[in-house]
Amino acid sequence: MKLNELLDESYLYIYDIFIKKEYSFEIFGISLTLFHYYTYLKSFREFDRYLLCSACLFLAAKMKNSMLKIEDLQENYSLTRNKKINNNFNNEIIKFELEILNLLGFDLEIETPYQIALHYFKAIKADTQFKRLEILTYNYINDSYRRPLAIYFKPMYIALSAIFFAFSITYDDFSFKEEFFFQFDNNLDFEELVSCVEELSALFSSKLNIK
Repeated sequence: MKLNELLDESYLYIYDIFIKKEYSFEIFGISLTLFHYYTYLKSFREFDRYLLCSACLFLAAKMKNSMLKIEDLQENYSLTRNKKINNNFNNEIIKFELEILNLLGFDLEIETPYQIALHYFKAIKADTQFKRLEILTYNYINDSYRRPLAIYFKPMYIALSAIFFAFSITYDDFSFKEEFFFQFDNNLDFEELVSCVEELSALFSSKLNIK
């Protein structure tokens, strides 16, 4: 199986639980950031990716003071893998959790683009299209997690890139101009933003099986 297929399957596994359990976007984003950090350093051949996804969700929920029952993760894993849970499941989750925490240096502050995007919208006082723009932006941010962009770009650049795509779809005459983005942050690196937009553009234009 190709790397992108492995990433897509893992993304959809986490996304499915996120939708079923109605967790916050922050938990969704953090869990996938943790997943990408781990898989950046370790080969997929070395671990069960579904167990890793479960551990990332479990840890992300803890980090946002939200309740996620290990039994729910067990049930979802069992249904997806079509096999019974053995006694090692809980131990494996704890093992992944400790490994991830070590990779992070026990730094539990992980920023995501969601709140940044919302802050930007409020700052520019978007018009009556605000809700549509917000939904589109969040959808683009969601899809950005299909690839490890969160470990290459600061959340600000992913948020601004998603906003750009949302505005482009909403307004026919919208164009990519520096002054539009500098109203959000005068200190942004425009070349870095362009790189992020290009990466997201390549992702969105590829043929992805998004549920």
